[in-house]
Amino acid sequence: MDSGHARGQRPFSDEREPVDWIVLWSFARFSLRLSEAEFWELTPAQLMALAERHKETQELEDARIGRLCAVMANVFRDAKKRPRAFQPSDFMPQKRTTLTSEQWRQRLVSLNAAYGGEVVEHG
Repeated sequence: MDSGHARGQRPFSDEREPVDWIVLWSFARFSLRLSEAEFWELTPAQLMALAERHKETQELEDARIGRLCAVMANVFRDAKKRPRAFQPSDFMPQKRTTLTSEQWRQRLVSLNAAYGGEVVEHG
């Protein structure tokens, strides 16, 4: 069924960024290891919470590996050639361009609206 919207065009009439369905789906399926059914059963808020948890887990794993690499490098470091000890940050991957929490929120609000839902603020 053709929705009349080409990939990358705004599927909604408001000014929010379009939801890139394939990106959300692939993130949920590959990175979060969700089944097809689990993905479609999630609310936007639940998906956003899982995405945030995934990001935190990745950051913790990166920090752990950075510490391990720093320890190993410092064991074999020649202090005369390199007086400054290696730090975990010396071995951490470059910060990747990722969606901010607000960008995720905007996309999920659009997804929610596409299904006729309403935003319920909890506070």
